[in-house]
Amino acid sequence: MTDENKLVEEKPSCCAPNTGCTPNIERRQLLKGISASAAAATGLFNMPVMAGPFAFDNNKKLDADSNNPIPLDKKLDKDWVKSLYARGTATTYKGWEQLQYIGMPIGGIGSGTVYIGGDGKLWVWDIFNENHEGVVPQTYKHPTLVNEHGSSDIKERNGANYISPPAQTSPWHFDQGFAIKFENEQGKEQRLTLDHKGFDDITFTGQQPIAEVLYKDAKSQLEVKLEAMTPFIPLDTDRSSYPATIMSYSVTNNSSANKNVTLEGWFENPVLNSNSNGKDQSGTKRFTQGYTSKQGSGALATAKGDTPESDKKLQNQDNYGSFALHCLDKNTTTNIEEQLAHVKSEITLASGETQTVIFIVAWYFPNQKAMFKDEHQNIKRWYASEYNNAKEVALDITNSFDELTSLTRLWRDTWYESTLPHWLLERAMIPTNALQTNTAYRLENGRFWAWEGVGCCAGTCTHVWHYAQAVGRLFPDLERDLRERTDYGIGFKDNGAIAFRGEYNDKDATDGQAGVILRTYREHQMSPDDEFLKRVYPKARKALEFLI
Repeated sequence: MTDENKLVEEKPSCCAPNTGCTPNIERRQLLKGISASAAAATGLFNMPVMAGPFAFDNNKKLDADSNNPIPLDKKLDKDWVKSLYARGTATTYKGWEQLQYIGMPIGGIGSGTVYIGGDGKLWVWDIFNENHEGVVPQTYKHPTLVNEHGSSDIKERNGANYISPPAQTSPWHFDQGFAIKFENEQGKEQRLTLDHKGFDDITFTGQQPIAEVLYKDAKSQLEVKLEAMTPFIPLDTDRSSYPATIMSYSVTNNSSANKNVTLEGWFENPVLNSNSNGKDQSGTKRFTQGYTSKQGSGALATAKGDTPESDKKLQNQDNYGSFALHCLDKNTTTNIEEQLAHVKSEITLASGETQTVIFIVAWYFPNQKAMFKDEHQNIKRWYASEYNNAKEVALDITNSFDELTSLTRLWRDTWYESTLPHWLLERAMIPTNALQTNTAYRLENGRFWAWEGVGCCAGTCTHVWHYAQAVGRLFPDLERDLRERTDYGIGFKDNGAIAFRGEYNDKDATDGQAGVILRTYREHQMSPDDEFLKRVYPKARKALEFLI
C-alpha cells in the first residue's frame, strides 16, 4: 500500500513549480524495468494466471490495432473471472516478506502522514511540515535506463517508491514503539517489542480505517491483538480529523497459570525534529513531562525558548509543536529519562483471561508550509483552531472514547459486511486514505486544500480531483467548501472560466470545469436542503455557459 495516495500519474503539464519534471523515459522500457525491479525487491508476485498466453514482439507497436497481440476478449482465464464474484474474506498478510511493505495511513484527515506497518509499527511520521514529493522522499537510480538528459534518476512522481518500496523507512525518525513484558519459564523478566523484531508469528488485517494485528508467542503462550485506528466517522469531518492514533492492545493468557504482564509505550521527544539544515534552534530547550488525568496518565513533549523573543520565533517554526502518549489505564505509571518517556500499565491475567490496555498517540505540529505562497505562510492546520497541544488532543479523545471508537467500527462493519466481494470493498476504500496523508490539508480557516499527489502540483487541481467521488459522499462539507471557496470563489473569472488550481494558476481546464459543474450537482445531492445550490447557482450557470 506504499504511496497509495498518489491519485493519478502526474504528467509534465501538471508539475509543481521548480521540480524539473521530465518523465521522458520510453514508457514500455520503463515498465519493463519497474516490473523487474519490483519483483526482485519484494518476491511477492506469485499471482494467479489472469489471462493469456500472449505472443509479444518488442519490435511492434502495441498501440497499433493491426499489430496488437492482445485480442478483444483479453484471453481472460474463466476461473479467475469467476473468482472475482466470490464474496471471500478480509485479506490477511503474514510473514515479514509481506508485512514489511504494508503502510496504512492511521491519522486524522489533514493531520499529516503516519503509517501503521504490517507488524503494527508506526512509521513515516511525516508530521513536521517539511515539504517533499512522495510519501517517503527518495530518488531511485535505475541500473540501465537513462533519459534524454543523461540521467538514470527516477523521482517520486515518476514511480521511485513503487520501483523501490520503502520498508518502514521513516526519514523523520525518532525512537518510539510498544512492548510487552512478562516473566518467562525461567522466572526472568522478558521484554518483547510489539513488532517483527519481538514476534515471529504476526498476522495483519487492514480494513480501512481499522488495522488489526495479531501477535503470537508459543513459549510464553501469550497472544496480543492490536486494534489500531483513528476516529473515522463519515459525515462528521471534525471528529475524523484528530492528529492521533488509537492503539488498543488486548492480551490473552493461554497458559494454565496466572501471568503478570506489563504493556509499555515509549517515545523520544520529536519536537524540532528536522531533516533540513540551517534551522536555528539556538536559545531553545526541549523537555518532556508526565501528567495524570481522570482518564489515565501520559507524557507530553514540547520545547520552549529561553526568552520571550526566542520563544515567539520558535513557535513559528515548521517543526515546532508537541507530542503525547496517553494510556487510559488509571494505574498507569510514567517515567521520564532526559528526552525519553516510558508509559506503562501493569495487569494480572488469570489462565484464559483477556484484558485490554489502550494507548493514544497524539501530535500537534500546526505550522503547515504546503501552501507556499507568502500570504498563506501563517495559516495553520485545522487542529490549531481546536487545541493548544498534543495533550489536549489526547484528552479530548478520552472524553468521548467509547463513542468515537464504536462509530468508527460501525462504519467499518457497515462497509465490509455488504454482499460485495471483500477484494472490491477493500480496493474501493483504500484511495480515500489520501485524506489521511499530506496529500490533503484542513486549515484553521476551514479551507480544504490538496496536492495532486504528496508534494506534487498545488491547488486541489480540478481536472484531477473531479475524478475522486468518495470524498463528496463520505465528507461532503469538504467538497462544498471547495466549490464555494475555491472554484466559485478564488478561482472564478468574470467570464465564467474557473482556474483549475485556484490561486496557484490562471488557466482553465475544460475537463476540470465540466467536473466542477457535475460535482456541484453532487454537492447539492449531499446537502440537507437547497441553500448550497441557491448560493452557487448563478456562478455554476455562468461556468456552464463558458463551456458551451
